[in-house]
Amino acid sequence: MARAARGAWCQAAADEIVCTGVAARARGMAELHPAADWRHARVASFFHTIGHITRDRVGGTGGGREQAGGAARYAALTLRRLGERMAVTTRMASPDRPVLLAELQAAGAEVTARQDMLALRPRTGHASPGGNTLPRSPGVAGHDASGSKPRDLVLAVAARARGMAHLQPRRGLAARRMASLFHTIGHITRDRVGGAGGGREQAGGAAHYAALTLARLGERVAVTTRLAPRDRPALLAELKAAGVEVTARPSRATTTFESVWLDAAMRRRALTVGARAAPFTPGDLPAATANGFPLLLGPLLAGDMDVRFIERAAARGVVALDAQGMVRAQRDGRVAAQPWADMEAGLKVVGFVKADAEEAALLTGEADPLRAARRLARHLGTAPREAIVTMAGDGAVIATPRSAQAIAALPGAPAVDATGCGDTFLAAYLARRRRGDGVAAAGRFAAVCATFTLERQGAFAASLPRVLARLDGWRRRSG
Repeated sequence: MARAARGAWCQAAADEIVCTGVAARARGMAELHPAADWRHARVASFFHTIGHITRDRVGGTGGGREQAGGAARYAALTLRRLGERMAVTTRMASPDRPVLLAELQAAGAEVTARQDMLALRPRTGHASPGGNTLPRSPGVAGHDASGSKPRDLVLAVAARARGMAHLQPRRGLAARRMASLFHTIGHITRDRVGGAGGGREQAGGAAHYAALTLARLGERVAVTTRLAPRDRPALLAELKAAGVEVTARPSRATTTFESVWLDAAMRRRALTVGARAAPFTPGDLPAATANGFPLLLGPLLAGDMDVRFIERAAARGVVALDAQGMVRAQRDGRVAAQPWADMEAGLKVVGFVKADAEEAALLTGEADPLRAARRLARHLGTAPREAIVTMAGDGAVIATPRSAQAIAALPGAPAVDATGCGDTFLAAYLARRRRGDGVAAAGRFAAVCATFTLERQGAFAASLPRVLARLDGWRRRSG
């Protein structure tokens, strides 16, 4: 009887989940999201599992292994790895979150962890230790009772979804791109690092480094770029291998840089331009970003994106702008600094801006990075109005119109190549802000991510668990 009851419940749950989700999507009446707050977009996940993530000791207290468990976890990882968008709501003690949630976050599941005093051991039913009953519908309700079968539930849901596929509009790849939470736009470049007489050649550009950081932290990412068709196989291979959805617009040339670091600390470099791709136009923008999530703009040189383009981008979602390309001009083949004449109009529609210390000083007239960050934040006209000024080995400053936060650099990181560190910082910062971290916490996370880029040639290549482990070690050492 108990087995039959569980089977009947699974069937009913599958019916309810699929019918609710499909009908809502088909009617175009998915949950409403306040456009003013881009962080609300996390509820757009198609599947939502609710249940306790547990600490399981397999093999008994005298031996065996310890691992994360719980029906909600197994169901969420199954669905995410089948390509579904996932959110998980759970309850656990705060100290257990880094270890027990790492695999879910690395897989790209959107996790909401409610506070609890004690880590949960497997038990029957849905009630939390505090007596609050977790809601079952809509979503996949996860039993942690002995004998429950989360895989059976997931398979039942998947089977029902396949059987009702005719109810869902088939919009193909374009629709999948719309579901991406982050969209980066910028030229993917051919970079010759070390100069024409030696060194190496690799893919580069702010959009390249930012997209790979987000993808390897478990986020869904789309990139729009311009480059010559002959260069696509070589320069886009790493992005595609990381699961990034790439839209490559045609251009007669691919932007090409040659860079040489001028000091051992890699704070100054000489850049020359070998070729330039065509600039971006409003027609290159996506129809809309996913529920107002950040649209990362990564111009590399003045003219790549004009103010009209930025304004059109802001009409589609919250804009995060890397300001380096607005203050870099091409003169006789070399990259030279210049003021951004339309800064007031451009920043008026931007929610996040990132610049290094020299760029920030040129934009604001303030040599002090803290004062420069505050002034940049006051120029921003769109919430949340956060300005980031990176300072290489000296960390970063993050300011809002009302406050500023200094972010220390992680000590002891070996410096191999600083190319792309600022792009990694911005992307990682946005990823954590989207997941609910405060400014300081997101800044520390971003600083740790930047060290992984600094200590190797090429783009960020660490996993979320590695980042969290290094961050935890930094916290312990700093007290």
